[in-house]
Amino acid sequence: MGNYKSKLGITDEVVIEHYNGKTGKITKHKCNSRLWHRFLVKLGLATNCITNYGTGGIFDIVSLVSGIAAPSPYVDIGIGTGTSNDAATDTKMQTGIILVAVTPTRTNSTGSLGDQIQWTHVFSHANDAGLTGTNAINEVAIENVTNVTTAGKMLLHIAGSTNYGPVDSCNWDQGDTLTIIISCKFQQSS
Repeated sequence: MGNYKSKLGITDEVVIEHYNGKTGKITKHKCNSRLWHRFLVKLGLATNCITNYGTGGIFDIVSLVSGIAAPSPYVDIGIGTGTSNDAATDTKMQTGIILVAVTPTRTNSTGSLGDQIQWTHVFSHANDAGLTGTNAINEVAIENVTNVTTAGKMLLHIAGSTNYGPVDSCNWDQGDTLTIIISCKFQQSS
């Protein structure tokens, strides 16, 4: 047996686009994109969004690929107002407001076919009647439970100003929308 080493990497990107219904202004930002955060990830001192708790995230990816278990699909995307930074061991949102079921899509990156999963949802009062009033959104997650208060299996979680970025103050009653686009890319790295 040779000294061949291969690594599988999972990179994630979360893009937030906030449309202010009152002013018509659109603001856009990426989570976990600050230079300091990327530096800490390279050093292994911080994580990206994928959770590694014993019954979700990386555990479920390994279970699925190995055939040991067939986990429930991660089709629920949620937003919340949690202010503490996320941790790799999270099992639910800190202060979840809503989780909605979406249909993930498989997308292609440059030079690869079907190596990315993408979840997208436009949160608004029109799409999600339960969204009313004003919320300071500072948290996003992908889970496979449809109840925001239930600890379950979480694939991806971002919360807190260090990782989420600027808070999105959404006034749902004035027509605000919050588009969340989450992509996970599976790739070989050296």
